[in-house]
Amino acid sequence: MLMPTSSAPSVPPPVVASRDATALRFVAALALTASAVWAIGAMLAVLLPLVGGEPVEVELLAAGAVTVGDADGIPPLIAQSYLVLVDAGDVSGGAFGLLLAEAGLTNLVGAVVAGVIAFALRAIARGDAFHRAMPGLMVAVGSALAIGMLAASALGGLGRMMAADELNAAAGSEQLAVGFAFDPVPVVVGVAVLALAFVFRAGARLQRETAGLV
Repeated sequence: MLMPTSSAPSVPPPVVASRDATALRFVAALALTASAVWAIGAMLAVLLPLVGGEPVEVELLAAGAVTVGDADGIPPLIAQSYLVLVDAGDVSGGAFGLLLAEAGLTNLVGAVVAGVIAFALRAIARGDAFHRAMPGLMVAVGSALAIGMLAASALGGLGRMMAADELNAAAGSEQLAVGFAFDPVPVVVGVAVLALAFVFRAGARLQRETAGLV
């Protein structure tokens, strides 16, 4: 005599422990808050100088080494740049606009990266590290870091060169170098994240293919 069997599906054990999931959700909330702060910062970085007349803090390269502090036996510090507060009336509109574009774009990249980190942490907390949207979000982060930061550096660099040239002309001296410094680290990290996106895509595809296997 055949006995009826239960067809209720078995519940798989959680991939992430409850305590770890709580910690991941907490960190995700912090990352989401940081994303919101960066997004607001991107707007304020552009609106405050345009509407409120706030100066823009810009680091400009010095034409030569600048000695800072040489007294009481303290060895002097050699500075390679100046930290300048630039008002809209100090430089041309083109230079000022490029500096604002750099500030806004840099904050916007931070908002995108922090937002994706928040989503990824919540997905891991649910035991769904290879979520369908994860590869696309990884591409967004990599592109934001590689392309966004490269564009921000290019815009800001051109703005710095224009500002240095115009401030030199206004002061009648050559204290500022017409150039800019470039940090390649964010671009390199962005390229690495883009490569990692293909790993996530392969993992997501493998997870879908093996979902029905026991």
